[in-house]
Amino acid sequence: MTTADPVPPRRLRVSHAERAHVVELLQKAVALGLIDLDEFSDRADQALTSRTREELNVLLVDLPGLVVAPLPEHTPLNLKLTSSSLVRNGRWTVPPAVNVQARAGEMRLDFSEAEFLSRVVEIDIDILGCNLDITVGRTTVIDSIDLENRFGFFRDRTRSPRVEPEHRLRLSGIARGSSIRIRNARS
Repeated sequence: MTTADPVPPRRLRVSHAERAHVVELLQKAVALGLIDLDEFSDRADQALTSRTREELNVLLVDLPGLVVAPLPEHTPLNLKLTSSSLVRNGRWTVPPAVNVQARAGEMRLDFSEAEFLSRVVEIDIDILGCNLDITVGRTTVIDSIDLENRFGFFRDRTRSPRVEPEHRLRLSGIARGSSIRIRNARS
């Protein structure tokens, strides 16, 4: 797979909502007599710990008549602040697009433990008088930077991963009188 190849749909990460949807379908399978309670319990446990669509599909492939609803289109995540601070860290879901708008504040975005819904995340930045700190895991790269920076500074201290990157963040937009720092998470 080259760096430009998209992730096959079966290998995309799944969200909590997708896991819950599969558990609901398994409950319907019990009601229809397709599986018994022991098998439901086993499959539900697997669904709740699944990480990819492929892992979820395996749980439903032999159950006729159950339809998996189409995946919802992912709306951009809008992160806004004015004269305050915002922190996103730990396990949080990152959609394919993130909009960052800040006026006179501090924003820290830690992607090192985040669940990505796509391999590439477009981050549109519009900040004024803000400190923006971005932390990425060892297998996430800043792929392209199309960011206009006026009267501030930008520092990217990330290291290229030794393996094929799992995720790419593409930054674009404008920063005025702001500082942007990007670094790798500490091991």
